[in-house]
Order: sequence, then structure tokens, then C-alpha cells
Amino acid sequence: MAATNESSARWALMIGINYYPKDQHLNGSVDDVSDIRAYLEQHSATAIHTSVLTATVPKDHQSTKDPPETPDERPTRANVLKQLRLIIDSAKPGDHVYIHFSGHGTQLPSDGNVGETGFGELGLVLYENGEHGASYFRGRFLAQALKRMVDKGFVVTVALDCCFSGAVSRGDRVRAMVYDPSLDSDRAEQEQECKDALGIPGRDASIGRDWLVNPEGYTVITACGPHEKAMEVLVNKTQKRGALTYHLLEALTTLAKVNEAVSHQSLHETVVSLMQASGCSQTPMRYGNPHHSFFGTLLAPVSLTSLPVCKIEGSRIFIKAGRVHGISIGDEFTVQNSLSATSSRNSHSRVKFRVSNVWAFESELTVAQARKATPPAFPFSMKDLGTLNATQLSTVSSQRMQVWLPAELVRNTKPEDKEERGLCVFELNINKLNKYEIVGEAQGSMLQLPTLDVSLDDSFPKMMETLQHTAKFKFFEGLSNLLPSTELRAKYTLKPVVDSSTNGMFKILDGETFGFTIENHATHPLYMAVFDFSPSWAVSNLISASGGGDYILVPPPHGPNLGMKEMKLKMTVPSHLSLQGQARDVIKVFITDKPVSFPAMVLPGLDVKSNFRNSSYWGKDEEYWK
Repeated sequence: MAATNESSARWALMIGINYYPKDQHLNGSVDDVSDIRAYLEQHSATAIHTSVLTATVPKDHQSTKDPPETPDERPTRANVLKQLRLIIDSAKPGDHVYIHFSGHGTQLPSDGNVGETGFGELGLVLYENGEHGASYFRGRFLAQALKRMVDKGFVVTVALDCCFSGAVSRGDRVRAMVYDPSLDSDRAEQEQECKDALGIPGRDASIGRDWLVNPEGYTVITACGPHEKAMEVLVNKTQKRGALTYHLLEALTTLAKVNEAVSHQSLHETVVSLMQASGCSQTPMRYGNPHHSFFGTLLAPVSLTSLPVCKIEGSRIFIKAGRVHGISIGDEFTVQNSLSATSSRNSHSRVKFRVSNVWAFESELTVAQARKATPPAFPFSMKDLGTLNATQLSTVSSQRMQVWLPAELVRNTKPEDKEERGLCVFELNINKLNKYEIVGEAQGSMLQLPTLDVSLDDSFPKMMETLQHTAKFKFFEGLSNLLPSTELRAKYTLKPVVDSSTNGMFKILDGETFGFTIENHATHPLYMAVFDFSPSWAVSNLISASGGGDYILVPPPHGPNLGMKEMKLKMTVPSHLSLQGQARDVIKVFITDKPVSFPAMVLPGLDVKSNFRNSSYWGKDEEYWK
């Protein structure tokens, strides 16, 4: 873990509940927060302002109703609100806040509608003094607290080790409870209690169930998708822990040995890999900013060319990248154990692998070997999972973007082939002003690329970097499914909210809204990733940009939920194209039947003034979901 900055204080609120009414007890929640607390205190260079609320099952819970904790230490709604308010009032801008909940979750009805997940509103099931023995803490209450913290400049991380879906299955390993209307009869009083406790003025008292919080300031990691069940796992053959908490600590411990700071993105990827390798059926979800480090500072985006190894089977390893990511059979990778790489004495820290099989979203790699050579020993084992990363060295893909360079810039010159030149997407030329310039029809309705003086030493490397950026942009923009599945296509309907003028082209006036709906016809969730290819040569993941993860879950039809999502975008003409009067955005939608990420597809925009890439993009003012 990163050494903390002494100027930023650390705050932690940890809630663990084993004791629930009607013998719906859990076994590992209290130990979850005990383990998390020990980890944070051991690895933080500065003191942490810690609040722990727990409810332990009494030894004789048949004859007593109260847990052994004192009233102030119990995870009641009043105590949770009190501790949240304490952090809001006491912390300062730049401080880091960690909130951890381990216990039961449930699905709450909300004004007859469903929330962002399509499964209703999340409810954290708290302990409560009184006849019911439990109470609900609605997701919107937590969202209100997060909003106040983010608005004050806090950096917030939340981990929810409970069912996000409100699964109705019972059992001591499933962290879900059936919705009980008797615990929710005082909904108006709950709202008022939350408003008063958090100091929220009347005009700010409502918040959407979609947790509309500024994604720059927070990250939420949930134990599972809204359709899944959060489980407890057996540890050391005798103890139980929440699956998310256990693997979160395992991932933190492993990654902290490699990097001083652990980004939420790399942390989430490692947790998913570890859980899948252990046989867990749940898939943790991440929302919000992926680049903050765990309980630390803002990090630069992780390398987009390095891919985590997700599975090991015998002498084969698997990465979560396939044809849709541009991977082909024969591509070469180096696979490195990040832990071993810190020691130069370990000759197996970096090994060359070759893609032997590739599917739509996954690839199989085997150790590369020379012809007639003895097959090398496989250097890794299951214990290395979570620390292995594959970095691409070469590709044999025919899906390349061709560019033309002038003969004087190429060592191996050959007579100019006009036909071959005509197939190139871009040309790098030297114009009459003795400047490098990039030309090509692909620049239409786009930010004009920079020209640089040939006499400057760094001009050519900069132009080659720009060429690489634009070629990558056009490659992903032209990506299409060459082997469509009729079975998958029958599972959904995708409809634009406005009519197309010609063959998938939509004309939207400046300031108007474009959008589409997707309807799930399957009996299981579908996953959708949406990318915007903007006139500034930027590629943005619209789900991540609006505070979500890498993709959004489209639920199946279930009760009041119709299995439908709607996305709307307000379209504007960028200022640098205002004289042309129009701009072109490409919205690319990926629909899959399992969670898939496309990190390599995200590109920053090109800044023509500074000739350097930046992280801004134009063409889309805002987006929102229904």
C-alpha cells in the first residue's frame, strides 16, 4: 500500500453484522471488518479515524435479544447516520474516506419503480433495537452521504459485501434477505431521519436511485452483480468470511508488494481473477473513478497494453482479451510475474508466450518455443494468479491501418506504388512550408491534425505518435462483428429514439438529444458497453464517464422491471468545428452475455494547440440513463 500523505487524513467507517432476526444470522461479517481494520491500521503511515459498528450473535441468542456490543457500538440506522455525519463535519478537502459494509442486503421497492440496476433499490439490512431486530438503510441514504462528502472534496471508497440484487434465496452462506414490508412501513420517517442526520437542506433532499454522484470523487465496489448472490467462503476449513472481503484483502496484500499505490481498476481486476480462480460464482462490480488508489491518491491510468491473466489451466494461461480487442492467433506476449520482476535473480519473471487460440473476448496463450527446441518448463502456477500480466509484443492481425510515409523518411526505399498508396488511410507528407502534415479523407469533420516544422528534432517522433493515435482511433471505429451470433441477436432489441436519415446516420441539431433503448428478451442479464468516438480523436467509455463501471447490466424482464434501459446524449458542435457548422460522432455499442471490458479502446483527445494528447473530448455534453 502507498505511504500516505501526512497532509491528508484517513477516515474509515466499518459495519459488520452477524446477528439478524429469525435466525438469519451470518458467520463472517464481524470478522470481515476486524480483518479490514487490522489491514488498514497496519499499512497506513498515518493514524486512521476509525469507527466500527458490529452486531455479534449472542452466545445464548434464544434467551436474549441484544448483541454483546454496547448500544453506541451497534450498527443501527441512527448510529450509522451519526458516524457518516461525523465524517462529513470533521474531514477536510483532500481527506480519504473508506466505508465497508458486510452483512445482508435486500431489494427494496421504490415508488413503484426500479433503480439503475433494474432490480429495485439496494437496501442494507442493519441491526435495530426493538421488536423487529432489523432496519433498512436505503441506497439513496448512502448516496446522499457520498454526495455530501464528494461535494466537500473528500476522496471516497466504498465496499459493499452483500447481495446487491436482493436475491430471495436463504441460507447461512448467502448474504441476502427477503424484503419485509413491516421494516419499511415508516418510509417517510426514514427519509426525514436521514435528512436531519446528514444536514441536508430541503431543496437537496432527493437523489436518484442511480446514485448520481460526481464519479471523479468516489469508487464503489460491490460483491456481485445485481442478479447474483453474495456468498460467504470457508477459510482455513473452520472460519467463514465474505467472499468479497476475503479476496479484497488477498488482492491488496498481493498488489501492495508490487506497487506502492493500487488503483481501483487494477484492484477490481485482481479481485475478479482471484474469485473466479477459487470457483466463486459471483462477479464483483466497480462504479466511479477507476484511477484512485485504494485509500490513497489519484493515479495515472493503468497501462492499456498490459492485460491481467485471468486463468491458468495446466501449461496454458488465459487473458480477457480476444478478437474484438484485436488479438489474433500467433500474436506474441511476454508474461511477467510482478512479484518476481522485482528480483533480478529470478530468470522466470518474464516469459514469451504465443496466442494459440482466440475467441471473441478471451485468448489462450502457450509458451513460445523455437522449432526443434525442447519445450521449456511452464514457469507459473495457480499461486501466481493475480500477479501475472501479459504485455503484447507483436501481432499478425491483418486488420491493420495502413499509412504512407515519404521515401526520404524510410530506410528501405522502393518505387512508389500509387495503387498501394491509395489504400492508405493517412499520409505523412512534407508540405511547401517544410512542415510535416498528416492528410487523408479520414480527417473530414474532425479536429485538424497539427503540422510541425521539419527542422525541429522532436517533430518526426511527435508526428509518428500522432499517426499511431489516429490509426488506433480508426481501427476501433471500424471494428465490427464479422461472426454475429443469431442466438445472441434474438436476445435483445436496440432502437434509436430518433429516425435514421440514411443507413444508420442520424442528423441531430446542435443542443438536441440523441439516444437509444435496449430491451432484454433473455432470461439472464446482458451487458452493454458504449463508446463515443468524438471529433477530437478521443474515444470515451460513456458508462465509465458517467460514474459507472466498464459496462452496464441490462436485466431480464422480472416483475415490474421490463428489462429495458434507455440512454440519452445531448449533442453539441465543438467550438473548433463551429465554422463548419457540423461535427460527426460515432457511438459504438457492444452487447454481450457476460461482463467484458475494453480498456485499450479508450483514447485521450488530440490537442492541436499544444501538439500533445490530453484527456478532454468534445461532441457530447452530458448523458443520463433511465
